[in-house]
Amino acid sequence: MAERATSLMLLALGAMSVQQTFATVGRGLPPIIAPAIVADLAVDPALLGVYVAIAALSSLFFQLGCGGFIVRHGALRVSQAALALVAGGLAISAAGPLALWVVAAVVGAGGSAMSTPASSHLLARYTAPRLMPLVFAIKQTAVPVALLIAGLLGPWLTGLWGWQGALLATSAACFVFVAMLQRTVAHRRRPNPGDPVSCRLCHAWDTWHSRDTRRMCCRPPPRPPRVKRSAGMTCAPAAPHASARAHGIRSRDPNRLGASARPHLPSARPQ
Repeated sequence: MAERATSLMLLALGAMSVQQTFATVGRGLPPIIAPAIVADLAVDPALLGVYVAIAALSSLFFQLGCGGFIVRHGALRVSQAALALVAGGLAISAAGPLALWVVAAVVGAGGSAMSTPASSHLLARYTAPRLMPLVFAIKQTAVPVALLIAGLLGPWLTGLWGWQGALLATSAACFVFVAMLQRTVAHRRRPNPGDPVSCRLCHAWDTWHSRDTRRMCCRPPPRPPRVKRSAGMTCAPAAPHASARAHGIRSRDPNRLGASARPHLPSARPQ
């Protein structure tokens, strides 16, 4: 059992670290290769600050509003959506027109902002409390690693394929990892009904695409029907000694005992 829990934790840690890496690379790549973009589009370099500001504002709203989606749809599904948004933002920015960069900043930065809450929610489910500081610290090292990768590969890909090729290559890599997350299998056991995180982790592609399985795993259990009472309906009181007789308990009601066994009550009549 301990080995199974450890393997689940390591699988979740590896998947969420790679997810965080791709999301950070997608967010940090455009500013890194900005000199090539500015020279090609012939725009004012000060617009780079506007791009960063729009991206930060989008991250603020996406990060504040993604908690309900994580609880409703599961951390793994939100991680896929975050990477898909990052990839879409990179593809939109590679189109070229300056107006599309505003859309790319909103979409890409918003998707990148959702990656941290989703990964933290997933790791909290599969990590022992005593290991949480270490596991979360390892997961957060994906951010500097991603900036290192973007700083090294970004200019090299730009010199090799141009800035549009660098953005499209990063976008394709994000889409590839989205497909890899879809096939993630954490364990073989049947998940608990109404547990979206367990449901997303324990099913492979073919099992997940079964409608009956999705309905069984990813919806909360139905509530029992409520009994409606009519205006004239009354509930008959239960017999006071029925349960005692059913369990073999002798009644202690003075009214059911003999006269000699009844407690003596003092007379309220004055002497």
